[in-house]
Amino acid sequence: MITISQRPFLFNRFWISSLLFIFTFSLFSSYSAKAQWCATPGAPGTITPTGTWLTVTAAAAARRAYKFAATAGCTYDFSTCSSTGGNDTYLRIYSGWVTLGAVEQTINDDNGPHCSGTYASLSWVAPATANYTVYLSEYVSAASTCNSLSQSTILSYRVTCGTYNPCSSIPTIACGSAVSVTVPAGSGAYDPIVASCGNSTPGAEKIYSFTPATTGTYTISQPTSFGFNDFFYKPASGGCNNTGWTCIDNIGNADAGNAIVGISLTAGTAYYIMLDPETTAGGSVSFTVNCSSYNPCSSIAAITCGVAVNATFASGGGAYNPPSATCGNATPGAEKIYSYTPAVTGNYLISQPTSFNFIDYFYKPASGGCNGAGWTCIDNITNGNVGNGSVLIPLTAGTAYYFLLDPEATTGGSVTFTLNCPSSAPVNDACASATLITLPYNSGIANNTGATNDAPFSATCDYMGSNIWYKFVGTGNIITATTCDNNSVMDTEVRAFVGACGSMTELACDDDDATCSNGILSTVTFCSDAGTEYYIGVGYFDVGPGFGNYVLKVTNGVVCSAIPLPINLLSFTGKFEDAVVTLNWSTASQTNNDFFTIDRSVDGVHFETISTIDGAGNSASVLSYACIDQHPVEGTVYYRLKQTDFDGALRIFPIISVTCLHQEETISIFPNPSNGIFTITGTKAGSDLLITDLLGEVLYRKPAEEWQTELNIAAFKTGIYLLKVTTNERIQTKKLIKN
Repeated sequence: MITISQRPFLFNRFWISSLLFIFTFSLFSSYSAKAQWCATPGAPGTITPTGTWLTVTAAAAARRAYKFAATAGCTYDFSTCSSTGGNDTYLRIYSGWVTLGAVEQTINDDNGPHCSGTYASLSWVAPATANYTVYLSEYVSAASTCNSLSQSTILSYRVTCGTYNPCSSIPTIACGSAVSVTVPAGSGAYDPIVASCGNSTPGAEKIYSFTPATTGTYTISQPTSFGFNDFFYKPASGGCNNTGWTCIDNIGNADAGNAIVGISLTAGTAYYIMLDPETTAGGSVSFTVNCSSYNPCSSIAAITCGVAVNATFASGGGAYNPPSATCGNATPGAEKIYSYTPAVTGNYLISQPTSFNFIDYFYKPASGGCNGAGWTCIDNITNGNVGNGSVLIPLTAGTAYYFLLDPEATTGGSVTFTLNCPSSAPVNDACASATLITLPYNSGIANNTGATNDAPFSATCDYMGSNIWYKFVGTGNIITATTCDNNSVMDTEVRAFVGACGSMTELACDDDDATCSNGILSTVTFCSDAGTEYYIGVGYFDVGPGFGNYVLKVTNGVVCSAIPLPINLLSFTGKFEDAVVTLNWSTASQTNNDFFTIDRSVDGVHFETISTIDGAGNSASVLSYACIDQHPVEGTVYYRLKQTDFDGALRIFPIISVTCLHQEETISIFPNPSNGIFTITGTKAGSDLLITDLLGEVLYRKPAEEWQTELNIAAFKTGIYLLKVTTNERIQTKKLIKN
């Protein structure tokens, strides 16, 4: 019988017991959710890691778990990097072997220590000697990482106990003396090292110290070895560690010859040379660092400009491969070095009529010493280039120079070359000195050697280098200027201009005329106005320099009025108002008119296209057009109108200028001009700063800082650039002048 006084106690005891049960169950449930496998695997197995990589293949359609016995302090590596199915793998290590109570030790999804990408790999140090499980599953999403394998997957594994340190003993070796070494079995410290020879190198490394007595190219020979070994080297000043190594070669187990790649070493500099096996089996190796026997500085002949030099190159490797400055290719051959002291200051050129192979030419002041440093590439010249090298060599009178000829092959052979003396520029090199011609005109065989670059950039034909100038007075006829002639051998570009030197408008340009028997020659045709002065520019097809013979022919064709003009332009005007420029033009008639193009410029020379508007085709009515420049540049802006026919013929109309004075400018630039460091004030954090060239190509971009932002374009060439500042409210464009 229960009395009234007992009920409160019983009631409290009942609720205390219930709460304890719920608390205990919650703890157990929480532990069970974390201390167990992520899901029940299929086909469990047992693996035994060793010091060599072993593999097991996990079949698709299930998760896989493998038990292994681990020793405290040993490093266990697991990898799915050798798989080929492309599935996104996920690795976990659990303590124990049963689901309940298994505690997760470590995980990896992507970009593990043994490979990048979605194949999982991990390296784990066992905290205690016990049984563990490596658990393999597939990743689908961040919320779903424990899925069955969709593809057959290769699991690689190994163990490393103890720490192998190849830097603990570094013997000193000498070139020409064979080195015999026994490589211990087991894993090394670097697998692979930072610079790979293309293969995994899991074996125990051996490192040696070597200081060459002479500067030159050294090689490795390995007459005997238990397997393939990868050889590396680096300056000892970088320390004995896993960084900074350069691959020499991976050499087979019976390679009595030299390594394919030579090592360019400097006398007196200490180097480390490392032997890194591609297997952990261990065994005996015999190798030799072969002394450099070739020294291009041992015999330096003096040359004279304008006098051909006949040189015979020895077969075999050279000392510099490549030298400090490369022309873009390896130069393993035996080099030749010559000295030259110019009598006059000027631009010199190399010609090479015969050669056994490509030769890379370099030069430097002789004051820098005869060695592998400080060279500047001139050009790599083919084995049949009877012309000049494409790069001018600026030399100063009285200064001694070294010229290096470095073959791109080790076969050896004969070379004939000439250092051509500087020639005076043609009399019509500059626009202001253009040759006045009468029509029709035939230049005969002419040459542009020594000409400089002063043609404006062409949005249609790009650059024209080493150009020379002709001028004539228009006749009202169709003019054709061409280099199509059997005596023209230079890859030419021809352009026609109207206007004054320094502020020309291009009328026509051509790089390659397919109708010529030689497709590298050029032709332009345009309509001339009677009494107007025109300029013809002839030059190399690219920025150059490039020189050679050409023939220019200029013919005076039929009267322009005999050919209907594509459009009859009545007006072309521009007006700045409300922070934009409105351009208007009208035509009285149009014939075969495909479209109009509006170009913009800040200097009247370099133009970018801002709009293209369809033409009317054929029309006898007055038609009006408009185009709005939403983001004009502060100051004077130049605009030009171009018209293109359906057959591709182009006509360019006179340039107009518009003065743009923004009343609410918030952006200031100082200093401007500058040597490349500009401070922009009035910027807002998060707004976009964009620098383009005058043709609109984006060269630099960065987000603005609050109120003041610094721009560093010191590396840019001297010239005018455009800064565009974009905010949510507007776009402001200003000129940057880089000195």
